[in-house]
Amino acid sequence: MALSLPLPQARPRPAAVARRLVRWTMRQLARMLRQVGWPLCWQGGLFFLTLGLALLPAVRLLPLPSHPDHDMSHFRLWIAWLTANGVEAAYAGLFPAQYVIYPPLMPYFYHLVGQLLTALPQPPPALAGLWPEDGFWVEAVVRTPVVGFHALLASIIYWSTVRWKGHLAAVAATMLYAANPAVLFDLVYWAQPDSYHSAFVVIGLLFLLGRWPELGWAAFALAALAKPQAWVYLPALLLVTWRRHGFAKVLSGSVFFLTAALLVVWPYLAAGRGWEMASVFINFSRVMPVVTANAHNLWWLVLGQPGLFVADSAIVGGPFNYQTVGLLLFLAAFTLGQLTMLGDPSRETLFGTAGFLSLAFFLFSTQVHENHAFLVFPLLALCWPASVRLLVVYLLLSLSMLANLALHDPLLEPQLPTLLASWTASWLPEPLAAWVDSQQLALLGTVLNMVAFALWLSWLFWRPGHATVPPRERQRRAGWGALVGGAATLAGGALAALLILTPPPPPGTPPPDSLLDGRISLKPVAEPYLRITLGGKGTTDPAAQRQQWLILALGGPLVVATVALAYASSQGLARSSPQQSWRTRAAIASADRSARRT
Repeated sequence: MALSLPLPQARPRPAAVARRLVRWTMRQLARMLRQVGWPLCWQGGLFFLTLGLALLPAVRLLPLPSHPDHDMSHFRLWIAWLTANGVEAAYAGLFPAQYVIYPPLMPYFYHLVGQLLTALPQPPPALAGLWPEDGFWVEAVVRTPVVGFHALLASIIYWSTVRWKGHLAAVAATMLYAANPAVLFDLVYWAQPDSYHSAFVVIGLLFLLGRWPELGWAAFALAALAKPQAWVYLPALLLVTWRRHGFAKVLSGSVFFLTAALLVVWPYLAAGRGWEMASVFINFSRVMPVVTANAHNLWWLVLGQPGLFVADSAIVGGPFNYQTVGLLLFLAAFTLGQLTMLGDPSRETLFGTAGFLSLAFFLFSTQVHENHAFLVFPLLALCWPASVRLLVVYLLLSLSMLANLALHDPLLEPQLPTLLASWTASWLPEPLAAWVDSQQLALLGTVLNMVAFALWLSWLFWRPGHATVPPRERQRRAGWGALVGGAATLAGGALAALLILTPPPPPGTPPPDSLLDGRISLKPVAEPYLRITLGGKGTTDPAAQRQQWLILALGGPLVVATVALAYASSQGLARSSPQQSWRTRAAIASADRSARRT
């Protein structure tokens, strides 16, 4: 047997090793560029291009002047007061010159504007070639934080929609929101601070859909301390967190909520002005206690323009005043929205129902202003790519809300007859041309709002894909509806009994000018409140107010129970509907088997 010895192998030369290493490195770099770098470049480029084009109109409108009779005059007074006295003095003066009639987060933004104006009283040299000679620098600085949060909302809409429906839907949703004329009119021209609480609400809802619902609770705390319109979503915060993440996350989220709220109100507490700050939560509902503050809602259909001069404490029919009827109607829509969120906490349902609640608040509540439906637009932008009906609702509301703002703008309103006469086509028949005026356009916009509400309501009840919900889940939803209805009935009975057993105030008792033994003062807005209320056929009689509270204690639970039981019945009817195709029945059976396994 012959022995075979291994032949000595030649060692690779250093140059060959270096060439192999370079080739391997180049292949890895090319692979990384192909898988990460190139998608990041084109996706980032598409995002910045979309955002730039969407925000270009807002940036161009920044130097516009503002009418001296509009809210910009209040903003400038508050900015001067806070710059001189600090954030903690936001509620130490009198309304409207010093008293900031917003919750305690809003003075921080006006104080920030004051610091910017102190540091830059004139346009900086870097803007010398871009700033127009007739531009208004103070108005532009006041609008800058509002537009900044507007850009944040547009960015959130883009990236959350990319992960959900793709780039084309993200570009369309971002452009339809950021370049919407109604949005620009409200945020940029009027400088209304509606983008602040809207951004926090959207961020909070997105965190509820993710793994960190506690951050959503913190965002909702900031939203609730920015504007009271965000309070509508606080019950949904609890229900959705419990439904998606369990009760433990509700407890941890409550800690985040209280921590964020404490950080906001701490300067007021540290300065010994906590009770002054607490007064705003009552006073902002006493500034304009009218039926409709130029909002084209249900009350505009009832009263029209005179609704601005009728107090919401005036009697509308029987023992009911306008405020009570509005609260009961909104409570019905609110109950339906909460049950829908509880039954289906998906992204589409969550944002669609949240926007529906914002529109219901605008349509049914009293004391509502033209811009109080702003939150509808970012919420709709985050869900309309899933439904053609929601896109139609978005377009209808864009037209009606723009008309609502423009028809009551102090600069445009006197010029409307001339503008409408010049814009009316000459080929229109004489009766139709004579019909086109500001009052008819306001009525048309109100009708469009009601049509949009009806379409949105139909979307809540019927939409493709809901027929595949398994019977076990429908039974669970019907049980929740019955449980809510029963609990509301018991709570209403207990509250009504408590009010009935409470002794009524003696006749002729004057309305209080403070609460909690004088610690919460109502004096900053007492004079305009009394003037508007008594001049608008309203009342400040404590006995009359007690009667309305008793009506709400009896009627509110009745409304909640009726809507909840109707929701439960609809779930049971949908479960046993015989008009289902074999494909639908197969999909339901498959979903039911999956539910049983999980």
